[in-house]
Amino acid sequence: MATHEHGNSESDMRATLVKKPQISFSQKFTRPFKEAWHDLRSMKWQREGLMYLFAIWVHSLIILVVWLLLLSIGSGVSKENSPCQPDGEFNAIANTFDWWSPKGLFQITLRIGTLSFDSAKAVDIFWNLIVGRGGQALLAIASTRIWIEYLSVSIATKPASYTTVWLLRFYTEPSTLSTLRLARQFCLGRGLASAFKMWFLVIAALFVVAFPTLMSSLAGYTTANQAWVDLGEHGLDSYSQAFPLAFIIHDGKRVGLSENQHVPYDEGARGLLVQSTTYLPRMVAGYASIKTPTAHHDLIGNVTAYVLSYGLSNTAGSAIVRNRNNTTWGTETLQGPPLNITAFYLPAVVFRPNYSEDFWASKSKDDSLFTDKSLMTYSLSNEAFDMATMQKNGTCQPIQNRYQWGFSFLQVFINLILLSLWTIGMALVWIKSHSTLKLNGFAAIYNDWKGLLEFTEVLGGQLKAAKIEYLTIDDKQLEHEIEKLLQGGSVTGLPLPQGFYSLRQGILRQRWLLLALFWGILACCLDILDAFTWYKKAIIITSFAAKLIFAICAAILASVNTNTSLRVLAFLSVCAVFIPFFLFTGGWLVVPGSCLGANLALVSGTSSRSKATLFGVPFMVNYIIAIVLIMAGMGRERTFLDAYHEAERAKNYYDPY
Repeated sequence: MATHEHGNSESDMRATLVKKPQISFSQKFTRPFKEAWHDLRSMKWQREGLMYLFAIWVHSLIILVVWLLLLSIGSGVSKENSPCQPDGEFNAIANTFDWWSPKGLFQITLRIGTLSFDSAKAVDIFWNLIVGRGGQALLAIASTRIWIEYLSVSIATKPASYTTVWLLRFYTEPSTLSTLRLARQFCLGRGLASAFKMWFLVIAALFVVAFPTLMSSLAGYTTANQAWVDLGEHGLDSYSQAFPLAFIIHDGKRVGLSENQHVPYDEGARGLLVQSTTYLPRMVAGYASIKTPTAHHDLIGNVTAYVLSYGLSNTAGSAIVRNRNNTTWGTETLQGPPLNITAFYLPAVVFRPNYSEDFWASKSKDDSLFTDKSLMTYSLSNEAFDMATMQKNGTCQPIQNRYQWGFSFLQVFINLILLSLWTIGMALVWIKSHSTLKLNGFAAIYNDWKGLLEFTEVLGGQLKAAKIEYLTIDDKQLEHEIEKLLQGGSVTGLPLPQGFYSLRQGILRQRWLLLALFWGILACCLDILDAFTWYKKAIIITSFAAKLIFAICAAILASVNTNTSLRVLAFLSVCAVFIPFFLFTGGWLVVPGSCLGANLALVSGTSSRSKATLFGVPFMVNYIIAIVLIMAGMGRERTFLDAYHEAERAKNYYDPY
């Protein structure tokens, strides 16, 4: 009996020893945050800081490319407010300039500011020094570090010549001569292990050498222009005083106005460009008085209310035809015939009153008053000019001693693409080389004094073995002897016992992350494109599809490496988070938090809990702010279906002309 009790006590003791400690709910909740905070505090800024700088660089390239594409298709990101186009031509219709025209390659088409000559010259010099030379230095530093690591991997399988090692490892200043010498070594069969990377190295080096010239070419200054309109015998008048006409009251003296009183859409619409779709300036707030014809406290409100009640002199079925002998202007009763009011181009997109008997609602959509853009008329110097006359007589003249500094759109876009290709190529080379060295446990690669001493030791040993007395001959003879006896020399590296890092396997391991990043970037770009352009059905549908694929990839990514219940919970949580962005077109509002969270998680996170926290906190903060903005109407509050139907209506309304 005692023996049995003793056995039970031993089994209980073993069960107690192997029993896992109980973790409270509060500990489970705070543990990910503590791990994330520990990762941030222990971050090595020298290494991880460079990763953050690289992330900022990549994001900047993406933002600039998207912005240029939006600008080129005539989106809302353009702040164009002058009919003087970048090439100096006059055009009062906005977003009609062809940014992709080859003639703009060497023209300053992206202009900013109005500067004196001294200021424009100073900005140009500053750009060439800081961006041109400084940018070249940064690219050269990055290139040198990357190619040194790749050289260490390459010579482990294929020896390199003395010249190749010297140029890549120690001669760090980029120049055309050094690049040509390197290309010569490659042509002589003394290249690196990978032929593709070898010639990519030459092209990348030439790009770094040409970088200051490219930066100087794409920027510059040109004369500032001012828009004028030739009024014939009246001379020139500034386009800044012109405004689109809604009406002319030919007998305005009857109501205390001038004869032939010009009534604009809005007094604030002077000197603005008109949109190619509506032939009206981009001023939504300025048309409030037109959309609310009962507001009798301003001129446009009184005129609109009057013509809604009594008609126009230049339309069929007007009040004059009906021979009314008294009318009401505001609060004043007028005796005699109705006012002689002429209307010009009045698109239905502007006039949206809520009265069943109002004048515009009774008209057909095809009425020329609504659809004929040739009726669009400007007022300038109290004279009326149609759009064709304004376009014909408009001119752009230089402003004396005033300049604008800026860029060539085409050159900026081309250089951004080149920079993006350079960045992608160098990043792939670095990832494979650095990961291979790390996999094989190699320490840092030296290119200063220690590396030079190691190189000279190898060089001296091979020269001694070849019986070359380098102390008694000059450089020319030494080079000849090395070429003759050593065939350019041979520098080998340490073997790689663990082999090469497989970039393909690395991509496969991170496939869901990469897919989520790709579709996430695509969805954000399409959402931004939809937010700043006229509604296009194809963009809306593609954006919805990209969001759907992104949500699926993100959900799968969030549900890996966990137990079944947590997988289901993570999958459903991610899907729930993305529901609002399927319903609304404001997904681009969460881009800042998503980018910040992704960078923190990828660079600083050391565990799955830490990575989830580092990504989730900034994302959720940004997510809540975005939802509040959307619901409050400050963001893009259109739903997906609203956007789709608006695209259909816009197409049906504007396609006929």
